[in-house]
Amino acid sequence: MSVNGKMSLGERIEGGFAQVYKALCLATGLFVAIKMIDKRVMLERNMENRVRQEVVIHSQLKHPSILELYTFFEDDNCVYLVLELARHGELQRFLRSLGRTMSEMEAAAVMKQVVAGLLYLHSHRIIHRDLSLSNLLLMDDRHVKIADFGLAIQLMAPDERHVTLCGTPNYMSPEVASRTSHGPPADVWSVGCMLYTLLVGSPPFATAATTMTLNRVVTSPCQMPSFLSAEATDLLQRLLQKDPSERIALDDILQHPFMQKTHPLASLFQQSIDSGFANSSDNHKSTQRPRRPHSNALEATQSAPSEATSGRFLGLMSKQGGSLESLSTNRVILSDHDRWRTPEKRLDVPALSTRRLQATRYTTKNVVFHILQSGEVTVEFIRARTLGECVTQVCRISGDGQRIVVYSPQGGAVPVREEPPEIPPNGPEGIFNLENLPEIHWKKYKYAARFVDLVRAKTPKVTYYSQHAKCQLMETLVDFEAMFYSGGSVVRNGENGAKIRNSSNGVVVTDKGGGNLGETEKWMWEHSEECFRHCCELERILQRVTTGECFPAIVGRRPTNSHRDSNSLPRTPNLSNLSSFAMGMSSTTSQRHPQALRTIQNWGNGQEKQDFGGFHVVGETQPFDRHHQQAVRPMRQQNYMENTDQTPLSSRPMRLMR
Repeated sequence: MSVNGKMSLGERIEGGFAQVYKALCLATGLFVAIKMIDKRVMLERNMENRVRQEVVIHSQLKHPSILELYTFFEDDNCVYLVLELARHGELQRFLRSLGRTMSEMEAAAVMKQVVAGLLYLHSHRIIHRDLSLSNLLLMDDRHVKIADFGLAIQLMAPDERHVTLCGTPNYMSPEVASRTSHGPPADVWSVGCMLYTLLVGSPPFATAATTMTLNRVVTSPCQMPSFLSAEATDLLQRLLQKDPSERIALDDILQHPFMQKTHPLASLFQQSIDSGFANSSDNHKSTQRPRRPHSNALEATQSAPSEATSGRFLGLMSKQGGSLESLSTNRVILSDHDRWRTPEKRLDVPALSTRRLQATRYTTKNVVFHILQSGEVTVEFIRARTLGECVTQVCRISGDGQRIVVYSPQGGAVPVREEPPEIPPNGPEGIFNLENLPEIHWKKYKYAARFVDLVRAKTPKVTYYSQHAKCQLMETLVDFEAMFYSGGSVVRNGENGAKIRNSSNGVVVTDKGGGNLGETEKWMWEHSEECFRHCCELERILQRVTTGECFPAIVGRRPTNSHRDSNSLPRTPNLSNLSSFAMGMSSTTSQRHPQALRTIQNWGNGQEKQDFGGFHVVGETQPFDRHHQQAVRPMRQQNYMENTDQTPLSSRPMRLMR
């Protein structure tokens, strides 16, 4: 069969939306691949933009790790893309024929070539968005090349983002799967999935159902097999970070110790040839290559019109004026189901962030809030059942506040436990991003955001030891506490002004002007104001540091000659002033902290409620136990066993131990 009198078609290589044939160029004698796209099918599936975008982007590319598009043309029935022939076919099919996974050295050799190709694409602001082992092709010269640019987009600005759900589920990034805005880091995630598959034999989140796969991509951690080396495990963990901002940069991948491993791929190809996978009938091909089209393929086509280029598809392209930049802005929409529109009404709450916040569990009458170790926030809604309180619905929010998953536990309701219920096998009720969150779920998000804000208001970002007080500027940059070594404190709250407590435990409530204060309280206020400004300046300076994480920061140390007082001990988030929530909380504490011992020893006389509002955390925040006495009593008994005279620690003399 001849196409346009220039190509002689041979066997079909691949079928689907487009038919791919091996063909012989009659002018040069070179074997090529021809991708034939049926115009009728293209129009039925509303995929004109997708095909146009593929041609425009692919025709610009020239790199050893990118499959080359030699030229393209069309007739009344089809659009034809003439591509470089990859005789060994898809990497996925090639590995299946081998019957084994790759060694780490072989996988590193493959991924070096893939990352090199991605660096070239990203340098031209092109995101592939469909990287998978099926879109990696093997060449005769043992090179791996990236193919299929049907879902690729070219960004007009470095910070441009898109929300289209597209790609192969097993290799799709969490931000794409949840329709959150995504950019180049989505390709980095796909690199991690491909590397994992080469080493393990299956994608990291693969399931039998597409919906469940996407759920696992969004919510489940990646399990690393024990047989992987430490270098491989470290690289995979850095590639498969749920948060795009936490993923390793492409440049850094090539410098990673795992990528320094080398292994020639010749042995892989030899096994393939010996097994008959490769077709040796092409060995007589000529080294001459067909003439590559003009760098602007559209202009070259228009400057030499022919019967083949006068069809409807290229006619639509010519209406755009032949500009590559104007055509590359088209958005790819997979189907009507995948179309996304910005709702007319948007949630007026800034995106929450749990960065640097400790894991915390907080229980009210009807809701359980939880900041997980992963940084995710869960809101569990509780209802009374015949067998007790049960969780009936869960809202799970990513640490950056952009991804929201709403689901009901398996069976409809489960008892309240230490950890939130898992997503049921049949999937969640919905996966959303902040921009398209339905109004019915706005209240859930506001609850979570308010809880996170309150925790941030009690989480120190900068701790500064002055000559007279330990001062802490909180994550909100508005809330501030100064705990004086001689006793007393000044606590600033962004909403409620300030509270000054003198050394005799008297409390004076004042505004920020500091009026109607005694001499001692006025001095405490002025010193706290000076320290507050100092902490803010420290925060601004450290914020400019671009390498590493500077917070939480501790500056200075407590003076050795200062009077020791329990008020100056290190403090961690105290949520006693969460008056907006129905407090029904408890916690576990560590016996190594004196203030925790004081809380435990005063248990039962009501003092701990007055001082701590029923909630105090020392050191790393632990999950709260609703039945706090089960956690506290054994510790209390142990403390009394260690202190047989049962006198309060504060009244006992200090002993020097040899």
